[in-house]
Amino acid sequence: MAPTRPLCRVCDKTEGKYKCPRCADYTEHRDNHPHVETAQPQSEDLGTPSAQTEAAEITNSHNDMMPDQQDASSAPAPNPPAGPYAGLTDLPEYQMLMKRYPRLPALLWGIATATDPPAGADNSTSKYDFPGLSNNSKKDKEPWTQEKGVQKGVQALQKTRNIPGDDSDAIREFSELIRLYKARKEEEGAALAFRKKFAQESADVIGQLLRKEKSHAL
Repeated sequence: MAPTRPLCRVCDKTEGKYKCPRCADYTEHRDNHPHVETAQPQSEDLGTPSAQTEAAEITNSHNDMMPDQQDASSAPAPNPPAGPYAGLTDLPEYQMLMKRYPRLPALLWGIATATDPPAGADNSTSKYDFPGLSNNSKKDKEPWTQEKGVQKGVQALQKTRNIPGDDSDAIREFSELIRLYKARKEEEGAALAFRKKFAQESADVIGQLLRKEKSHAL
């Protein structure tokens, strides 16, 4: 004897005849069943805080590692204070990264200079054009703002990420190195603060003991 179909889940009397991805009875239930949302892949927004943060970190680290060269004929300017990424080039990981990816300095330069304001009185051309970012649109001819510079940097970062091969790997590993460098600096700062606090507390305790001994001697 052939197995019978399960009863219809709507009427509970007859054998179920219809089937859909959501329920057993299609005729009466198809219009009433709640819609099932399917997950859609999300592309990374160029304006997300994470992308902006990474572009800013790359730009700031590049500026700290390679300060602007001044004109030889001009008077020497006082040395500016060291930036937070000035010690990045001293890391052995940084030296290894530069040997592994010879194009990395050029990639960092392209991302950093993409944030620069345009050169010229008409503000229509950038001093350093990153390939593929200028499309001569009306928006590109609008006055430059810092926000627009950040967006240009994010676009340059995203464009480099999408290049298959060593270029995207170089930027990814450099971003990881920046995060590692920041984590080490934070640990050093926390350790220094702890040592200062411990030294102050020790000095206070010693001072209290000395005052107590002095009072007993009187």
